[in-house]
Amino acid sequence: MSVILVLCLVGQSSAAEVSHDRTDLVFGRGVEEFAMAATTDPVRVIPEPIRGLMARLGDPSWRRRDTATRELQAAVASDSRWLFWGRHDPDPEVRLRCNALLRRLHPCRGCRGTGQSRNWDAWPCWDCDGTATAWPYSMWD
Repeated sequence: MSVILVLCLVGQSSAAEVSHDRTDLVFGRGVEEFAMAATTDPVRVIPEPIRGLMARLGDPSWRRRDTATRELQAAVASDSRWLFWGRHDPDPEVRLRCNALLRRLHPCRGCRGTGQSRNWDAWPCWDCDGTATAWPYSMWD
């Protein structure tokens, strides 16, 4: 009986891949926060197309915010480091949307972004604790 349990646990676990993703994101966050602390005006460092899209994330119109979110997701799909900068914006809507984009762009490899166990749908994924993302931080940190 214990052999079956061990085999099930080994088949479920893929912590090496997921911890590697989380480690990369945490390291990237640390690097960007260090760079933010070293600059006198962090807003001017962000390149212009991304800076304008981040400014539109806080627009009063929800349609413009949604359009800016989609455009920003396409713009930072290959390089999401600027979303770490958006997490320090004074506008809470910009911070919320940047965190949501980080989650969307970095799904958990263990469950392939579903949040459910690969072997049994009744259990949450053990690698991401059911969050379906490799970005472990909440929107409020």
